[in-house]
Amino acid sequence: MKAFLFALAVCCPCCLLSQVKQYITTAPAYIRNIDAGDEFFEAGSYWEAIYFYKKAMEITEAAFRSKYRLAFSYLQTREFASANHWLQKCALQHPADLCELVLDEGSELYRFRPFLNWHPLQRACIRQLPQYDYRLKAQMAEIHHFDQFIRTEHRLPDATDCAGSKYYWSGMSFRQVDSVNEVRLAAIVQEIGGYPGPEVVGKSEANTTWLVIQHAPIEYQQRYYPLVEHAAREGKTSMGNWAYLIDRMNMNRGVKQIYGSQMRLREDKNGYEIYPLEDPSNVNKRRAEVGLGPIEEYIEHWGIKFEPEKMQ
Repeated sequence: MKAFLFALAVCCPCCLLSQVKQYITTAPAYIRNIDAGDEFFEAGSYWEAIYFYKKAMEITEAAFRSKYRLAFSYLQTREFASANHWLQKCALQHPADLCELVLDEGSELYRFRPFLNWHPLQRACIRQLPQYDYRLKAQMAEIHHFDQFIRTEHRLPDATDCAGSKYYWSGMSFRQVDSVNEVRLAAIVQEIGGYPGPEVVGKSEANTTWLVIQHAPIEYQQRYYPLVEHAAREGKTSMGNWAYLIDRMNMNRGVKQIYGSQMRLREDKNGYEIYPLEDPSNVNKRRAEVGLGPIEEYIEHWGIKFEPEKMQ
């Protein structure tokens, strides 16, 4: 059972991809300053972090993460006027990112509200993101938690894991968890009349819809595939997620995948191999078109060497 659970877990790219550090520009000076700012920020040296983040902002202010970290560094150094200035920029330019921090009473930002222009900040978020629904965000967070729990814990949930939930119970099977998630997601989609993206449930839970569909049976995937495709084209989910869903659907149908995202156990059970792939020599071109990196880097996590000449 453990090997089976691990195999399913590693086929989901979200955790691996989320660890890759991305920059809003390739300008060397920007990257140097962001890296230095991050190093000081993570060490709790906020004055030093401010210096480097401000240098990076002189090049571009386009990245939410850096603006927010600059604002949070000002909070930590009690420079509240500067913190408010940068948080207002975040609210106006990146409402989907900031709104969940403003509305979530458990967030690192919420405890600073006595020192901030909190009500104007809330109003800015609500004005920019009127459909944001913290109630749905909490539901999606629970769905996401159990989707990943059964794929990473290598065991079924017990009474402690399910305490306080009316949807999950001790000893429920792998398939029962996914089935509950599918029913809950279908109800949410019907309630809001579309894809619950970052403008509705915040950026932290915007991936949950895709995860549930990705892990569902082929019939469910076919039903909601148009929803994912439309969401990807509107920027509510990534084109990479759309590509992964296509590959998973092809695998479920028993036909070749397109983007090389799906792995399977080898027949000898000694490691993994790429699930059969259409036109392997051109897979990196297709991956680049949907914002995915080279397949050689992706399959390195499985200890697999890409040999397209052997896959024809």
